Amino acid sequence: MLTPLPQTGASTRYDVVIVQNGFATGVIQSVPVSAGSTTVVSNSSAPISLPASTDQTVTGTVTPVTSNATIRALQAFNGTSFAVASVNTNGDSGAYALTLPSTPAYDGVYSATLPIAFAAAGSAAGKYTIEADPESGGAKSSQVDLSAAGATNVNFSF
Repeated sequence: MLTPLPQTGASTRYDVVIVQNGFATGVIQSVPVSAGSTTVVSNSSAPISLPASTDQTVTGTVTPVTSNATIRALQAFNGTSFAVASVNTNGDSGAYALTLPSTPAYDGVYSATLPIAFAAAGSAAGKYTIEADPESGGAKSSQVDLSAAGATNVNFSF
């Protein structure tokens, strides 16, 4: 169950990102959501099954430590960037670590007929934009490729 979402009378479409360590990321695009209704994207007869993936880690620091930054991992495919992970920096050291899949994300478009069909977004395999957004604003980003190994010292200074 995905809650809470803004309650409006009109149907709104959301992209649902599915993340689990050890598995590829899944994205279901254009999921319709209306106030007071339920939208089913899987069930016991048609579960979402994503392939296993080797996880890699991105680490770094944000300075000054008082920046209190949020770190996001974005993965782009089919012309859209999706936030697939986020973490706050450590308040004492400014350090952060994100664990991300090295395999491509799997993309599907919502259909009321289950199961939802997913296809690998091959060009996105292990490629991420790591974005640091401090409380004061003025986000910065860095590109990483985790297809073969993790990335260390992905640092940001503000």
